[in-house]
Amino acid sequence: MRYSNEDDTSSSRPPCENCGNQAATYRELMDGVFCLHCYNQWAEKRMMEEPLPTIDELQEFNPYPSFWPNQGETAIKIIDSVRRNERIIGLSAPTASGKSGLLTTVARWLIAHGFVDRVIYTTPQVKLVDFLAKSGWFKYYLQNDEGKKVLVNAYVVGRGNYPCAKYSNMQANCCVHRQDSPPVCDPCEFNRDRMAYTEANFALTTFDYFLSTHWRGSTDRELLIVDESSDLEELLLKHLSIKLDAARGRSNLDDPNVLDRFLLEWYGLLQKQKEDLAVELTPFKSKEKLNPDDEMELRRLSALKDDVERNIGKCERIIGLLMHEYFIDENYNFRLLRGRAPFQRLVSKFSHVILASGTPTTSLLCEPQEYTAIFMPHPIAVERRRVFYTPVASMTQKNRVNSAPFVAHRILELHNKFHKHTLVHCHSYDVGKLLKKYMPQENVILQQSRTEDGYGREIYLDNWMKLPEGIFLCVKFNEGYNFEGPDYPLNIIAKVPFASLEDIWQKRRMELDKSHFYNLNTAVYIEQAAGRCTRTPEDYSETYILDSTFGWWYRKNKKLFEPWFQEAVAKLKKNGEYGGWPEVASSKAAL
Repeated sequence: MRYSNEDDTSSSRPPCENCGNQAATYRELMDGVFCLHCYNQWAEKRMMEEPLPTIDELQEFNPYPSFWPNQGETAIKIIDSVRRNERIIGLSAPTASGKSGLLTTVARWLIAHGFVDRVIYTTPQVKLVDFLAKSGWFKYYLQNDEGKKVLVNAYVVGRGNYPCAKYSNMQANCCVHRQDSPPVCDPCEFNRDRMAYTEANFALTTFDYFLSTHWRGSTDRELLIVDESSDLEELLLKHLSIKLDAARGRSNLDDPNVLDRFLLEWYGLLQKQKEDLAVELTPFKSKEKLNPDDEMELRRLSALKDDVERNIGKCERIIGLLMHEYFIDENYNFRLLRGRAPFQRLVSKFSHVILASGTPTTSLLCEPQEYTAIFMPHPIAVERRRVFYTPVASMTQKNRVNSAPFVAHRILELHNKFHKHTLVHCHSYDVGKLLKKYMPQENVILQQSRTEDGYGREIYLDNWMKLPEGIFLCVKFNEGYNFEGPDYPLNIIAKVPFASLEDIWQKRRMELDKSHFYNLNTAVYIEQAAGRCTRTPEDYSETYILDSTFGWWYRKNKKLFEPWFQEAVAKLKKNGEYGGWPEVASSKAAL
């Protein structure tokens, strides 16, 4: 039982039975009441005395009927790292290796054996969050107003995803009673899910919700799991970016002291604006029904209030980070250049953190000595997920116009090998359009940007998947999509996904870390794209890289790629044999 007595007088707080001190937060065990410090010491000692589980013992906590190859052994390694009190653990588990099931097994075991009191599971991938929410792995018995326990999902998302309990046509982010206590609107789906998420010892949330609520965490043996964490630094930097419109006309904002004074001044104005908006929203509290004009006005005021509150939160977090490198562009957009400082602040209140990815970027967030790296061998045989480098022509911006006809011809050749569904990663819409010009066939689907035709990306994906066979020229389908099974045997990377060097922030970052960020993110994108079509040990696909710039760049940056990719990549020669980096046994390729 955990409780806080921060409002009690020190005389009313029970003394710790080990040290005698009186603290705000205690742990009550069978043999007494202990302060948090003594409890943590007891827990660490107990963890070291606890034997590691066998794979058979772990199976009890596995959400699936059995482990895939290497999953059980990797789970034991993670448990051992927590047991030895290692705070930050970087798990390199290949694409399609079953990370979610493995991490759930670890979380359940750690909770059941008292190594941690609570686990928060989050991921930047919305599709993965949706899958996990429907999995039934995050269940919790929540007590309702009648005192009965109801089984609910320990899963919460942002208010805007819930209906308003008071007004039928509104969302919960327009609620005018959110600050009222006790809650006025019952039953409120958002409050129900938030309460279950807060109380459960194993809870799930989206990464956006996590970032908006967890900058102040708990020191009480709480484990944070970030699945698919390769974009973590980018998302942290994006979350802390802010448009400083109020600073237009001001000079010397590159000076941290000047910027600090401005942010404090702006923070006060934002607080006043928040108070004014609360006054404007007050009349809606007495309205039981809304007419169309009321609905429009409530949405407008709620959106303004959300924006003001978001900027207030960003100001609070940014003010403490101004001693670190930042950049303000000509449009007054503020952005940090590195994510290490906000990451360290974010995770400082968790006893343990697991960053899991098939393409880890933990080195961007921590020094090597600050985290423990655990590598999981790929559970899928390399022969079933081979990556062939077959250079056709350079697809750099300078050469792509001349190269596109040859690359398009090669894509059609490869597609005719299987006559099924071929996924082509174009990296940009311009490259996709260029390739489509030389592939006018109706079964070649070109993904358009939303701004061009108003449709979302999913409609092009659906059109392609409904075809008996076809080619999909896509952009940013390198992660979050699983093309499993015999209908998806071919995966093509038409262009090496280098970031644009016209981006001033990108240039500043390259200067800061000598292009490590630039090259690592390129490697991560390629690895993610290469893992889209072989998803299970029984699956099979071939990936082809056609851009000739990959050859020299890979030789220079091979160390940035994970071992599972290095063992799979091979150079396809004109005679149909393959070899290269690393050397593989020479044999006839299927083509």
